[in-house]
Amino acid sequence: MNYTEIRTLMHDSDSYAAIEAIANCGDALTAAKLYLSAATDLYWKAKDLPGVIAIGAAGVTFSLTKSLIEQDNATAEQLRGTAKAISYNLGSFCWPGWVEPGIEISKKECAFGHDAAKCNLRLAIELKRPPKAIGNAYWLVAAYELANCDFEAAGKTFDTAHTTFGDEQAMALMAGGYRELAKHLHSNSNASHLESAKSALLAEGSDDGKAFAEQLTTVEAALRTWYVQ
Repeated sequence: MNYTEIRTLMHDSDSYAAIEAIANCGDALTAAKLYLSAATDLYWKAKDLPGVIAIGAAGVTFSLTKSLIEQDNATAEQLRGTAKAISYNLGSFCWPGWVEPGIEISKKECAFGHDAAKCNLRLAIELKRPPKAIGNAYWLVAAYELANCDFEAAGKTFDTAHTTFGDEQAMALMAGGYRELAKHLHSNSNASHLESAKSALLAEGSDDGKAFAEQLTTVEAALRTWYVQ
């Protein structure tokens, strides 16, 4: 079953028909990976956030529940890893800081994404993922705390991400920059520290560092708009 067939089934019937059809595609791991790819394609190709949420949530549930009855430990771990990947994507896709063209996010989608981000963090720790993955998981939870105006919690969680990234220099500087952004959005009195964080990212010298510095500017504007909705 491919993306076009899934999209057609959702259009001609309903999302539950697509969920059922995916679940019936081969073994559990094959189906889990299809949930992952389908939800990703629905976001990037169709800009269908309700469809992403329907398929993605079903995929996380399917992968986690199948992992509990899977007899092979390696396959069970892969199933939980796929659930983690889907939940990370759901968290990213529903965060209002990106302002992705064609995607409209309300408080409802934001709450859903926050829950998915917390699931991703739980699984990253459980599965003993590398520091970069765990740091990203903390960052995503902090991003939702920032969107929810929980500035103190966001600052602490961004700081945890910063520490967790360790030797991943650009990522650590990025998390530190978001920590300064949280302070700035909270009080509007931290502009110099935020600009210093952007300068540090630019000085880091990598393409990632430059992209993260630019991202801090665009995310600030997006979140200021989000706060007054």
